[in-house]
Amino acid sequence: MTAVPREPARRVSQHRLVTRAAALAAASPRWQRGQAFGAGALSVLAMAPFHLWPVLWLTLPVLLLTLDAARATPGAISRFAPWRRSPTGRAAEIGWWFGFGYHLFGLFWIGEPFLIEAEVFAWLLPFAVTLLPAGLALFIALATAAVTATNRHAATDRVFVLAICLGLTEWLRGHILTGFPWNVLGYALTWPLALMQGAALFGIYGLTVVAVLVFAAPYAALAQTGAARRPLLVAMAAVLPIALLASYGAWRLAAHPLEPARGPLLRIVQPSISQRDRLD
Repeated sequence: MTAVPREPARRVSQHRLVTRAAALAAASPRWQRGQAFGAGALSVLAMAPFHLWPVLWLTLPVLLLTLDAARATPGAISRFAPWRRSPTGRAAEIGWWFGFGYHLFGLFWIGEPFLIEAEVFAWLLPFAVTLLPAGLALFIALATAAVTATNRHAATDRVFVLAICLGLTEWLRGHILTGFPWNVLGYALTWPLALMQGAALFGIYGLTVVAVLVFAAPYAALAQTGAARRPLLVAMAAVLPIALLASYGAWRLAAHPLEPARGPLLRIVQPSISQRDRLD
C-alpha cells in the first residue's frame, strides 16, 4: 500500500472551521452569496435596540470562511458578472452580499415615510429600502476585496487585514457625501455603558477595528492552533479583550461619577407620535 503524504506544517484543513470552508468551496457560488447575505442580516442583532453583540462571534467568522470558499472556487466565465473571474472580484461580491443583508435589515425603517401618503409615494418604497443598502454595501465589498488582494494565507493575517480595512471603509462611509455612519460595526461594543467607554480610547472607528479583531478571533484561533490548545486560545482571544474593555469602562465610570444637577431641572419627553398622526 502506498503511503499518502501529509500536508506540511500549516494543517488548517484538520480543523472544523477550515473543513467547513472547504465544503463551502465545493458548494455553489449561489450558496456562498446566500450565506454571506444571511450572516450580514444576522449581524444587525448586534446593534440597538437588540444589543446581541455575541452574534458577531458567529457571523464574522462565517464571512471569512465564505471569503475562503470564494477564493478557492474556480472563476466562472460570465458576460454579466466579469468580476467573478478573479478571486478579488469574487471576494468583493461576497462582501457586497454581506453588506447588503446588513444594511437592508438595519435600514428597513427608511421606508416608513413613503407610507404616510401611500397613494402617492408607496411605489418609491422598494427603491428606497433596496438602493441605499446596495450602495452602502459597496464599502464592505471594498474591504473584503482588499483582504483577498493582499494574498495573505495565514488566518491571523486575514483577520488583521479585514479589521483594518473595515475600520477604514467605515470611516469612508461616515464621511463621503457628508457621511452616513449608521450602524457602524464599532457600535456593537457600546453596550452596556461600561463597554461604551472604549470609544473614549479608540473612537468609534478604532472601536470597529477592535470589534472585528475580537469577534473574528475564533476563525483565526481555530484555524491555526493545535487541537489541544484550541479551547483556551479561543476563549482568551474572544473574551479577554471584552473583559479588559469592560473593566476599563467600569473604572472610568467610577472615577468620574455624575454630579447632581444644580439649578432648574428640565425633563425632555419623547411623545412617540407617529409621522402620520403628526402630519394630519
